[in-house]
Amino acid sequence: MNDFEKQLDDGTFLRCHQSFIVNMERVTGAENDSFHIGEHVIPISRSYNRNAHEKYDEYLRLQQEYDEEEED
Repeated sequence: MNDFEKQLDDGTFLRCHQSFIVNMERVTGAENDSFHIGEHVIPISRSYNRNAHEKYDEYLRLQQEYDEEEED
């Protein structure tokens, strides 16, 4: 999966578990130990937790800035 992960856009996709990579554009909710994509719950492992949440928070911040620029 590491080779596959290298081909993905780092600004949109993130690894949250040894077995899962999520598309942040599809995340509908986040908790301390999981992301939600619709009805699916994707676990966030302890080893990826800090990085996953930091990247997701940064993604949300950038999306908000982009949306605000579009409104102007």
